[in-house]
Amino acid sequence: MQNFQRGFRVMFQIKTLLAVFCMFFSFQSFSQVKAPAYRIAPEFALPAIDGKILKSSYLKGSVVLLEFFQTECVNCQLVAPKLEILHLKYQAQGFSVVGVSFDKPNATVAERSQTVERFVKRYGLTYPVLLGDGAIWMNYIQKRAFSSPFVVLIDRKGMIVGQFEEGPDHKACDIDFLETHIKKLFTPQR
Repeated sequence: MQNFQRGFRVMFQIKTLLAVFCMFFSFQSFSQVKAPAYRIAPEFALPAIDGKILKSSYLKGSVVLLEFFQTECVNCQLVAPKLEILHLKYQAQGFSVVGVSFDKPNATVAERSQTVERFVKRYGLTYPVLLGDGAIWMNYIQKRAFSSPFVVLIDRKGMIVGQFEEGPDHKACDIDFLETHIKKLFTPQR
């Protein structure tokens, strides 16, 4: 019986160490994989919650903040009303916030729309919120997993000039930090 208990304990310790090892290395590989920030923003055409399709070409000439999020993400819930304030504050200067939801990827478009629509109403969002797919994920985020929210800034020329993932530095939720970068994009580049 003692041999069995000792064997069980050793096996449990090995499994625990293996799980910690796997989590550490998967976290390291995900956190170190960075998509190049300064590159042409890939084109997209995605459905909004109202069923209309928003094409990236409609945003041409604007400064754009793309926010990749999930409705159950606490940080996403905290930042949504702040992004709405930025959207309203700079909209007249050619600034657009566009939310891209990754809720219920295997559900129907109608089910996904209902989930996201509740979020939009709850936070009074007036900026477009789209239903994300694998193509936009791979084209913009370019890694297997990400922490929400994931923010991408695009300048008037259609270039990605910044990417900020929620994590240890909290840049994706730091509205003052994002606003500083957005304001710089309004000034003419030489």
